[in-house]
Amino acid sequence: MPLFSLCPIEAGSPFSQYLLPAAADCITAGDPSVLALGVVSGAYAAGAGCVQMRAGEAVLLSLFIDPAIRGQGAARLLLDALIQGCAARGARQLTANYVLEGQSLTAMDKLFRACGAVPYTVSEQAFRMDSTQFHDMPLVRAAFRPTFRPAPAVQRFCDLSPELLDALAKEPDIPDYLKWNACHSRVTADMSLAWVENGRITAYTLAGESPDGGCAQVATVRLPCAAPVSILALVRALIHLSFYRFGGDFPFYTATVTPESRALVQRLSGGQYTEYTEHTAVIALSSLVHE
Repeated sequence: MPLFSLCPIEAGSPFSQYLLPAAADCITAGDPSVLALGVVSGAYAAGAGCVQMRAGEAVLLSLFIDPAIRGQGAARLLLDALIQGCAARGARQLTANYVLEGQSLTAMDKLFRACGAVPYTVSEQAFRMDSTQFHDMPLVRAAFRPTFRPAPAVQRFCDLSPELLDALAKEPDIPDYLKWNACHSRVTADMSLAWVENGRITAYTLAGESPDGGCAQVATVRLPCAAPVSILALVRALIHLSFYRFGGDFPFYTATVTPESRALVQRLSGGQYTEYTEHTAVIALSSLVHE
């Protein structure tokens, strides 16, 4: 049976190719709240996993095994080591959110159940489209033109003031799981966009880079007071930003949690999309914590 070993991951190591961008950025920044381990098969990097500790809780940022060695126990070895590492640091539980389809989704569910996860919950549906589908659509085709300029109310999260972000975090009408603090491990501030009017964020979309070099839109929120055009304006701006960020057409993933957001996907895709499911797995660590 093949033997694998694990090692800590440092910035710029060959294991970075197996990490999602948000996880790799945390390692590059030297974030002390992050625990990252790489899988070694023979003399080669063959996978990686990364968790982040926040106020006694651990969140899985990334977990990927090279297809060449899947099904041989490497994923279980890696996840077990991450669990033990989180417990040693005093985390009470480890939470993982993953968006997959078919056999990949089944395999990930099986892995987490084997490691003691409570029955997973279905969080939401996610859809994959290709930006080539959007070029001729009147709603968004202008976003591909070099002369396109976002609406003045659209701002990137990395440019928002601390005051605006603090006020957004306190908005009572936004569910916690759709807020920046809940999603920030899967998105980036330079791809997430807000609609700002009258000194207030009234709509936003949180997005990051997908593992296959595309755009992953994780959450979209529109308060009742927001302008009716705000969400469409944010989507246009996100498509424009992504097209020039990735140097051309790109896979576009988006999650839907309301009938309105699902209707927008239907309009954008013309019914041509691949549907994925997001699952959430939670592993209790209290019994593993070292005294």
